[in-house]
Amino acid sequence: LHYLKEAEDLGAKVIVLVSPGHPEVEKEIERLSQGRLIIYLNSFNETKNTFFIGPDPIKEGEDLAELCIKKKKKNSKLLVLTSNSNYKSL
Repeated sequence: LHYLKEAEDLGAKVIVLVSPGHPEVEKEIERLSQGRLIIYLNSFNETKNTFFIGPDPIKEGEDLAELCIKKKKKNSKLLVLTSNSNYKSL
């Protein structure tokens, strides 16, 4: 709450934050979102003027698949489910 107050005092037009999702913080963010742009990095909020910019799930999935392939035991099988038309079986 301290940093949100500081952002308000500085006249910030955009606030980028990682919110703990606490009700008091969410209430303050809702108040501050009037006339400001709020960007969340770790969660989604339906308050007006708030947006979520999160991790890249496709890249994370690709990284996980590569790790699974590297750790795969001989004669084990790996099932890949994807809607990515660029996917190629290894």
